[in-house]
Amino acid sequence: MTHTCIHKVLIVDDNEVFSHSVERHLKREGFEVYVAHEGNTAKSMVLAAESDGRPFDLVVAEFFMTNMQGVDLVRWLHQNFPAVSVLMVSGFGNVDLMNKVIRPDIDASLKKPVLPAQIMLTIRMIAVKKQHAVMSGALPQQGKMGADSHS
Repeated sequence: MTHTCIHKVLIVDDNEVFSHSVERHLKREGFEVYVAHEGNTAKSMVLAAESDGRPFDLVVAEFFMTNMQGVDLVRWLHQNFPAVSVLMVSGFGNVDLMNKVIRPDIDASLKKPVLPAQIMLTIRMIAVKKQHAVMSGALPQQGKMGADSHS
């Protein structure tokens, strides 16, 4: 199955059961999937992928995590890697609050528990939105950083 412009996905969630479940499902759907269980590891993985010339297309991030909150990771991504799409998930609070806090920095959000079919539908929606943004010139193509440094 083709996913247009989303091939490489990073899942960032301190809930190992959730992250590995999503990882298995996305791999079955044909995605190249990586997992980080906290934000600083995720940042290192994003930087490494960028320097290897194979950046992530999508980051699926938990809103509330230990160490670095998902919102901080997402803001860092948006500032430094605007071509990376973001799907925010959360098992706490409500999606409306999550959207108000970081809406400009994310492409979509889901509240846990979430079914694999919901994740796939959301990824397809993000892929279509991303493809239109790239084609219209509103979003840099994959691998183009939004800042000169990797801070």
